[in-house]
Amino acid sequence: MKSPLLQPCLRYAIIICFALMAFACKNKDKMAVESREAEPDSQVLAEAESDSLPDQVVDHSDSLVIALDKTPCFGRCPIYKVRIYRSGFATYEGINFVERMGLYSAQLSEQELEGLFAKAEQGGFYDFDEVYDDPRIQDFPSAILTFSPQGQKKKVTIRHEIPPDVKAFFEDMERRFDAMDWRPYSLR
Repeated sequence: MKSPLLQPCLRYAIIICFALMAFACKNKDKMAVESREAEPDSQVLAEAESDSLPDQVVDHSDSLVIALDKTPCFGRCPIYKVRIYRSGFATYEGINFVERMGLYSAQLSEQELEGLFAKAEQGGFYDFDEVYDDPRIQDFPSAILTFSPQGQKKKVTIRHEIPPDVKAFFEDMERRFDAMDWRPYSLR
């Protein structure tokens, strides 16, 4: 025997399920758009500085020579930005799901900076394709690495179908950036 209360409850459960699915799809589309918006555009590298960094943090006369952006996914992927300038001044902005949240700075010596440029040259960075991705797949974060020594700019975005040498290069750069002597940045 069917309970007379079961039918209305079942209808409400189905309606709630459809509402939750519609809400999840809407949020997934919104997150995909936000993820694409988080990637730096093709403007001049000096304009790729984080909009959320206060002007006091960045010396606008110092040119940006290396940038790394880790973008969101639909889970708990680390989201952060690294900016390294010609003077060796570097900023790290921890946005979400990272150990270092907030704004940090570090200072690289000229030798350390030149070492990063040499590693990019030796690692074949300038020969990599501009994009490694499959746009049909939505749930992967991306990493965008840009080098701009002597004014020549090379930007590589990885997200999916990444060759092993490219993946190894990005992981090495991330380890190098993580090992820098980051200190909390204070605007006072």
